[in-house]
Amino acid sequence: MRRRLFLAVFIGTVITSIVPIRFTVAAGRGEPPRIAILLYGSLQQHPGPEHPVLLGLRDVGLVDGKTATILVREAEGRPERLPQLVAELVAQNPDIIVTAGPQPIAAVKNATATIPIVMAMSPIR
Repeated sequence: MRRRLFLAVFIGTVITSIVPIRFTVAAGRGEPPRIAILLYGSLQQHPGPEHPVLLGLRDVGLVDGKTATILVREAEGRPERLPQLVAELVAQNPDIIVTAGPQPIAAVKNATATIPIVMAMSPIR
């Protein structure tokens, strides 16, 4: 539970402190911000009603279909899927990409140098 809370607060804090310029540009286009999320696992694998990343976004007022467009791709624990999933997300031109873990972070960094990336790492237990 502490890890979920930390991740939710961390993502919310990072997004609200780093992304305002990109989100302002999106608002200037008359569109909600487009937030891409690349998960190494899947939303269903996470215990609880909702993934911490989505909770963190909601905490700062970013809700899919209302105040933001949230694009989620799930690798389902299969690293060979990461390049394809990242390519799909980059092709949709999001305002930011959120991911966690060494393999997804490397895949995103290899795919784009122009889209801001929010990266989270958690300690190994």
